[in-house]
Amino acid sequence: MIIQYRMFTMISLIGCMLLAGCDSNETKVAMQSSAQPTPQTVPTLPPSSTVVASAAPTSLPDSVLPASQPTPAATVVPSPSVSANPTKPPTASPKPQPIPVRLFPASILTMDRQEGLGMQDGKLLYTKNTGKTWEVKIPDGMQIKDRLLTGDFLSPFLGFAYYLTDAKQPKLVATQWLQDGSSLPAHWKSAALPTEEAWETSTNVSVYSNLSLTYPDPSYALLTSSPAAGLMGKSLYRTDDQGTSWQRVSDISSAINGYPTGIAFPHSNDGWITATYHGPDKFPLFRTQDGGKTWAVQHVEIPDEFKNGYANTFSPVFDQEGDQHGLFIAQFALGDSRTYVPYETHDGGNTWLPLKYRLTDVQESPIYQFDNMIEGRAISTDGKSIYTMRTYNKEDWQQIVPNIILKDAKQFFLNMDGFGWVVLNGHLMITMDGGRTWSAP
Repeated sequence: MIIQYRMFTMISLIGCMLLAGCDSNETKVAMQSSAQPTPQTVPTLPPSSTVVASAAPTSLPDSVLPASQPTPAATVVPSPSVSANPTKPPTASPKPQPIPVRLFPASILTMDRQEGLGMQDGKLLYTKNTGKTWEVKIPDGMQIKDRLLTGDFLSPFLGFAYYLTDAKQPKLVATQWLQDGSSLPAHWKSAALPTEEAWETSTNVSVYSNLSLTYPDPSYALLTSSPAAGLMGKSLYRTDDQGTSWQRVSDISSAINGYPTGIAFPHSNDGWITATYHGPDKFPLFRTQDGGKTWAVQHVEIPDEFKNGYANTFSPVFDQEGDQHGLFIAQFALGDSRTYVPYETHDGGNTWLPLKYRLTDVQESPIYQFDNMIEGRAISTDGKSIYTMRTYNKEDWQQIVPNIILKDAKQFFLNMDGFGWVVLNGHLMITMDGGRTWSAP
């Protein structure tokens, strides 16, 4: 009995030692396992999403990226839900859509230090932050497919925009953005011109308008067709009720020779049409004194040095402080040379006299222009100089050297208070110091 008891005790001790060794190994393994780094948590993505890695800039190869350059972040791009049925292949994820190009007008219609209107691809654009951003404006009664032809504005709320409607029988519509200063929101008022000929509502029609000192009544619009075999259709329209309705004045195709460059009516019935005319027999300045029903060439003095060449003329402007004072520009061509000569009147346009202040090496009108304060401005052909002139001061053109080259400017405006803008190489540039320094909006 004693021997059996001792054998039992020895077997029990050996079993306990074996069990203790197993526990020690498991504890060691557990400790080694806990010493490994904890895996990073993978973010949970929506079931209908695809991860697309954002590429590093192509202009910086990996070999020249700084050592601290972070790994490109992953962007979650929504995609259609993938079916859970394993027998069907997963639906291909759509490609990320490109960011829309920021709107920018191909042409500025009007702009001050804050608000402005422009046009691009037949659409009217509006800015309220001096051209930093633009939004499409669709006037009341117009449709998105209707095409903006042009606009004539003194400010966003003073002027007309001219549309060609997208219809089987298109109409030419004049619309204006009204704001009466009350609590009422701004709204648009539109009216169709009573056109009579097919070319007046064709895609080739051009509209010339010039807000007079009598705006909004009356206002005139000159329509012209594209020249065919040297012939160009011309018709004149007028409104006397602030654009509520328009009347056709007359067909003036035979009365106006050459290709019109502008129109001006400083008074109700007294107006001018200017034109290009490549012939020495006629100076293309046409005047009416009966509201556009009849027209005649107005004779002006031509300097002796230009009598063997020809002239192009550009629309008169009249002083808003005194409508008897006005000015228009004549471009004299003699061989390969072009000289710009301003003509001035102090009797409401009955007589025009050439000024001695002339420019030659400048970009053509409308870059070279005068405003309704009879302030002149121009840019040299090489874009390295700006010229300004104030006729009240009886002084010659003054030169300004800008901080950038303004060669091949498309549009240009410089106000007497120092604010100005230029459309250059598809970009809008702003100045606040009279043209000396320019920068993006």
